[in-house]
Amino acid sequence: MNESEENVWQLRGSATLYKVITDRQNAFLRAWCGSTSNDVSYFGSSPYENAFSDTFAGGALGYNFSNNKWNISTDVALQWERNKINEQSISEVYPLVNVSVGFSPVQNHSLRAYFHFGANYPGASEKTPNILQQNELMYYTGNPNIGLSRQITFNLSYNWMPSNKFSASAFTQYFGEYNLYVPVYTPFNDGTALLRGYETDGNYNRTQIGLSFNYKLLNSSLQLSASPSVSFYRMTGLFDITRTPFTCNTSATYYLGNFYFQASYQTRNLTVQGNRGVIYKDRDFYQIIAGWSRSNLNIRISTMNMFRSDWLCATNTLSTPLYSETRYVEGNNFHRRLNLSVTYTLGYGKKVLQGNEVGEQSGASSAIMK
Repeated sequence: MNESEENVWQLRGSATLYKVITDRQNAFLRAWCGSTSNDVSYFGSSPYENAFSDTFAGGALGYNFSNNKWNISTDVALQWERNKINEQSISEVYPLVNVSVGFSPVQNHSLRAYFHFGANYPGASEKTPNILQQNELMYYTGNPNIGLSRQITFNLSYNWMPSNKFSASAFTQYFGEYNLYVPVYTPFNDGTALLRGYETDGNYNRTQIGLSFNYKLLNSSLQLSASPSVSFYRMTGLFDITRTPFTCNTSATYYLGNFYFQASYQTRNLTVQGNRGVIYKDRDFYQIIAGWSRSNLNIRISTMNMFRSDWLCATNTLSTPLYSETRYVEGNNFHRRLNLSVTYTLGYGKKVLQGNEVGEQSGASSAIMK
């Protein structure tokens, strides 16, 4: 068995220069840099000490344009990144591209497209060179030689609102990751155990096509909505996976004076997690809500999955030539439950809109192998 200790420090900074060209055009120049350091010590049956560092710097040039029909935003960047483990390091320079285009020829029609080209570096835990024992069967290690994978994201959506009573939209999304790293299991300790490592192997593709409808009846007292979609997963290489799940979310909401009632249902969701080679399945979900709202007071009671007594939330299935497993995730997310919410809002003073100048902060990721 092993115990671990980790010291982490992280430093990031960025600067942006804006230039207003006209009232409909502006451009910007942005630069950033940062570094993260993880010092990890393992104690126990497999004692090790490792020093990880991830240093990056980059710059981007962007342009924005908008008028009564078009909304265009684009930026092109170049980033340098160096991953270092003890005395071994890998560095690379790669481009980043973002393009967003919106077009609305008339008020009730709009079309939007988005494209992103980027890269994904493995975390420090996936690049650990040491071998750690998890149990009698399994040992874990990383691969300091795996590099970044390329990523492409493309979204296209169309919105149509012929009246205040009805609106519809259609969308397609694509995400691809190429030369991605995946877990690989090989015999270890003279064939009496397995060693899980990481190798660059294959590509990951996810395409989703969907629709969305909203319809209002009875002078908008009754509102119906539905969002069906189908996804196409294709993973090549060691994990040869093909899945085509269908999902749909539906709801009906009725307003009666200060009262409101809602019934909703969503089907089970299935996803293929690329860097893990895992097929994730959750449960279907249904609920009924009744509420009353007046002025600043809101009272709501919700019943969810009232005919389900088990605690199963999801299953994670991994299948390789030498090792397979199914993990069952339990919790109360899909168990029957009853919620009561009473909210009263106090408003006072002058309302001031702030721009979150500092920005939301988040901690550094851990380098401890799991």
